[in-house]
Amino acid sequence: MTIRVTPPDRDRSLPVALGLRKHPIAHVIPCLSRSERQRLNSSLEENGYCGEEIVLLDGQILDGDGRYRACLETGAMPRFRPFNPTTDGDPFDFVVRKNLAQSWLRKFGQ
Repeated sequence: MTIRVTPPDRDRSLPVALGLRKHPIAHVIPCLSRSERQRLNSSLEENGYCGEEIVLLDGQILDGDGRYRACLETGAMPRFRPFNPTTDGDPFDFVVRKNLAQSWLRKFGQ
C-alpha cells in the first residue's frame, strides 16, 4: 500500500500535522550528516520526487526519516509504505540491515 501525500508549498508544519515522528527503533541509526542531507536535497530538487519509500511502523517512521525531512524541505513528493513483518522481518534487524547497506553504498560511491 502506498500513501501519497502532497505537501503544502514547503510547509514546515507538515510533520506535526501528519504526526509523523521517528520510531524509537530508528534512533539506533544516526541522522544524516550535513553534506549527506545537502546531496539528498539537491537530488530531490532535481528529480521532484522521493524514489525510495518511507517505511512506517505504528504510525511512525521506521526507515527514511532523512528522506522524509528532505522531501518536506524541498517540496518533493514522499511515498510511504507500512512495515510488513512477513517480508521485512524483525523491525530492529530491518533498520540495521537497510542502513548498513545504505552506509556502505554511500562510502563506496565516494
